[in-house]
Amino acid sequence: MTINQVKEETTFTYTANLVDESDTDILKSTLEALTLEVYEPRSTTRLRTARDAYDDNDVTIATSGLITWLGQLEDTRIVATNARLGSPEIHTALFQFAWGVSLEAMLTNPLSVTSGSSIVTVAATAHGIVDDANEDHVFLVSDNTVGGLNLNGSFKVNSIIDADSFTVIHNCTATSTEATVGGTVKFWVNPRVGSHAVNFSVLSTKPDC
Repeated sequence: MTINQVKEETTFTYTANLVDESDTDILKSTLEALTLEVYEPRSTTRLRTARDAYDDNDVTIATSGLITWLGQLEDTRIVATNARLGSPEIHTALFQFAWGVSLEAMLTNPLSVTSGSSIVTVAATAHGIVDDANEDHVFLVSDNTVGGLNLNGSFKVNSIIDADSFTVIHNCTATSTEATVGGTVKFWVNPRVGSHAVNFSVLSTKPDC
C-alpha cells in the first residue's frame, strides 16, 4: 500500500504486511522485534530516529501480522528551508524487523563506545556467539542513545572479546565516550531479519516567518 501525498504537520495512517524471503506474511506470533525511523533521503535528516515499534510508538500489530502506523506531526515536517508553499518533499519510513528466534536476553547498561569510533562493545553474559567468518549478527532494541549512536536494528558482529562480550560496528561514529550505559536493551542472536521501506510525499503548507 502506498501512502499518498499528505499535508505538512498532519497525521495519517499507513498499513502493511511484513513478509519473509518467500513473500509470506510474518505473523505476530513469530515476529520478535520491529523498529521504525523516518527521514528525508536527500539530506538524510531524521524526523523520527529508529525506535521500538513493536506495538509501541504509534504502531500496532494485528495477529495476522498487519502493522498499522499512525504517522504523527513530526513525521511530516518539511525539512528544506527554501520549500515553496504547495511543493512536495519525499520522506521515507523504514521498518526493520526480526523473527525466527526467541529473545536472547534483556540486558542492563551493556553498551560502551569511544568518541570518534564506530565500534560498540556489548556486554552479554554467555552470549554464545561464535563469529563464524563474521557471519553472526544481532538485533538490538534500546530506549537510549549511546555516545550519540542510535542502537536499534540489526548489526553484524565485528569481534568476540570473550564469552561475555563482543563488538559490533555502527555506520556512524560516537560523539562521546560512554561505558556500561544504554539502559534496558533487548538482544537477539542471529535472527532472520528484514526491512520494509515506503516513500511518501509531504506537501508544504506553512509559510516561513
